[in-house]
Amino acid sequence: VSQLTGLLGQLGQVLSAVPFLILLNGPGWTFAFGSAAALGLLALVLVLALVRDRPDDGAAPVFEPTTLKQTLASIAEVWRRPGTRLGFFSHMGTQFSITVFALLWGVPYLTSAQGLSASTAGALLTVSVASAVASGIVVGVLTGRYPMRRSWLVLAIMISNATMWAIVLALPGPAPLWLLVLLVVVI
Repeated sequence: VSQLTGLLGQLGQVLSAVPFLILLNGPGWTFAFGSAAALGLLALVLVLALVRDRPDDGAAPVFEPTTLKQTLASIAEVWRRPGTRLGFFSHMGTQFSITVFALLWGVPYLTSAQGLSASTAGALLTVSVASAVASGIVVGVLTGRYPMRRSWLVLAIMISNATMWAIVLALPGPAPLWLLVLLVVVI
């Protein structure tokens, strides 16, 4: 279910970009971002009006207040579990590269450092989303079939990410487009 949710979210990311780009190129930045904000506000209103976090009998949930000391003790207890640390560092090591690239530095890097047009940079980001969808399915199947080999899969992903970045960044000038496609697919 988690993998399916992520997959649908990735597809939604691509599908939502098309109308946003139409608004951005048509009426402009103010209207496009105003529309996105208005949709966010509409979603908030709908959630507040329709979603209830209560049992079916309508009884209000009972919350026991916790102190800061209890909260920190709970965090320390969870952190002592090796699986927690493994999960934390696995996600950090495998996802930070594409997250930073897609959300922050990808377009400036591709347009300024690599000399690509904005549309080509956008196409490469779309390739990265499509790659994430496809690889998510493969990684899900592999981790389901070989749960005791997840650490090896994580290490392979981290090494491949580092290798691709090392190759692209070691070049004296802009990388060829095929190598940039390979970079976004791997990361």
